[in-house]
Amino acid sequence: MVGSADAMADAEILACMAAGLNACNLSDFRIVVGHADYYGGLLDALDPQPSDARQLRWAMHRKSEHALARFVESCRPSPRQRATLENLLTLQGSDVVGLLERAAGSCLNRRMESALLNLRELTEQLDAYGILERVTLDLAEYRNLEYYTGTTFEFLLPDSAAVAGSGGRYDELIGRFGRSRPAVGGILHLDRLVRAVHANQAPQALSPKPPLCLVGQTKSGVALESIGKLRQQGLDIVVHTDPLSESEMLGMGRSLGARVVADWCDQTQLFHVLACTLPECVGPMDLSRFGQLLASLQRTELSVPEPSNAITAGDDV
Repeated sequence: MVGSADAMADAEILACMAAGLNACNLSDFRIVVGHADYYGGLLDALDPQPSDARQLRWAMHRKSEHALARFVESCRPSPRQRATLENLLTLQGSDVVGLLERAAGSCLNRRMESALLNLRELTEQLDAYGILERVTLDLAEYRNLEYYTGTTFEFLLPDSAAVAGSGGRYDELIGRFGRSRPAVGGILHLDRLVRAVHANQAPQALSPKPPLCLVGQTKSGVALESIGKLRQQGLDIVVHTDPLSESEMLGMGRSLGARVVADWCDQTQLFHVLACTLPECVGPMDLSRFGQLLASLQRTELSVPEPSNAITAGDDV
C-alpha cells in the first residue's frame, strides 16, 4: 500500500493477510509484530562500534541472553542503558498492551518513544479488526531492519518451522527509484500455504467415479486396440476380465453406475450395446459410432441415476 504513513495502512495490510489465511482454513496463526525504530533508537542511544552492533543483532535474532550479556559487557553502557538492554529480551509475548506499557519505561530517546506510539495506534486498529488476539509483540525482533523503517511482522502457523507470510513498512524504499512515498506491504508464501492446507485436511474416504462404459471380457486384438484408441481420447472405459452372461453384465453395469454396457462380437466385429442411458442407442455399432456415442455422453455430463435405473436395456432383454 503506497502513499499512507498512517498506522491504519499497516493494520489494513495485516487484516487483508489474516483474511487470506482464514479463507484457506488456516485460522490458527500468530502474527509476530516488531518495530524497526525501537531497535534503531536503541542503536542511536548506544552508538556501538560496527562489530558490537553485529553482536547485538545476532543476540536479538537468536534471542540469546548469553550473547546479549557479552554485548553489555563489551559496550559498557550507562546504568539506564544497561537496564534497557537487560529487559530487551523480555519484551515479547501476547500481552501486547501490557508489554507496551512496560517498554515505555525502557525508552532511551524520542525515536524509541515514537515507535511505541505507532505500535499503540496499530494495536487499536488491530483490536477493531478483531485480530489483536492473534498478535505476539516482539520488540527484540531483528529481521532486515536496515530495509524496514517502521512496523515489521511475520505470520506463523502451528507445527510449521517456515514463515507463512511477512512484511512491514518501508517508507524510504520507493524513493530510491523515483519520488519518495511512504509504503507498507507484505507477502504470503503460496507454496507454504498449499502444504499447510494439505496437512490441515482430514483424510477423506475414496468415492470412485462411475465409469462411462463397461465392456465385457474379450481377447480380440481388434476390440482391445479399439478400446485403447477410445481411452486415448479421454473416454473412461472399464473392461471386465472375467466371462459374464448378458444378465450378469447388466447387473454389473448397474452396480458400477456405468452409462453404457457393451459386448464385443467377434463374428460381426462390432460392439453390441446391451444397455445405455439413451435407450434408443441399444444395439450393434461400429467403432466410429460407438466412440461418438461415448463422447457425446461424456460431453453432456448426464446425471447418473440410482443404480437400479442407471442403464436401460433393450426390449428384448
